[in-house]
Amino acid sequence: MKKTSFTLRLKILATKATPKPPIGPILGQYSINLMEFCKEFNERSSQIYKPNRGSRGIIVPTIVKIREDKSYSIELKPISVSGMLELLGQGKLSASGGHNDRAPRRKKIIDARIIYEIAIIRIARFAVEAKGQTLSPLPNDRSIGNFVSSQRPSHIFNECLMIKGTIKSMGYKIIGPKDL
Repeated sequence: MKKTSFTLRLKILATKATPKPPIGPILGQYSINLMEFCKEFNERSSQIYKPNRGSRGIIVPTIVKIREDKSYSIELKPISVSGMLELLGQGKLSASGGHNDRAPRRKKIIDARIIYEIAIIRIARFAVEAKGQTLSPLPNDRSIGNFVSSQRPSHIFNECLMIKGTIKSMGYKIIGPKDL
């Protein structure tokens, strides 16, 4: 096994890696073939992340391990809660009047069921990674299987509370079941 000499943590838009800045200068100083890296990253991220039409893209946390012989490996990490919301297409806006008569303010609204879905995806990922396996950053229903029934309700509830706090801090108004 070859020894890793450098580890880089990058945040790259899915399917939009190019040898231009900021990726080019960062990887260029380690003598990595930029076109090969961009093709590999774009291919791997396109298999997992299919951006919604009109969206600016999804930022994928990426770890690049560079070895002494200038070879490298790419590891795509799970996307953040905000990335999951964008991927699921749940960032709705509703018009609501402000406290003055100027232009109305717009609020982002999200259904509480989406919080539950994100919590299940995140808990499934942690369980699989604890066993030393990997799970795609946004798994489908079959990969989760009967996972929900095997978890304690307190784990799911605590994860929902954490995600709820993150979503509220992003400016979303949560509608739906209040017990979530």
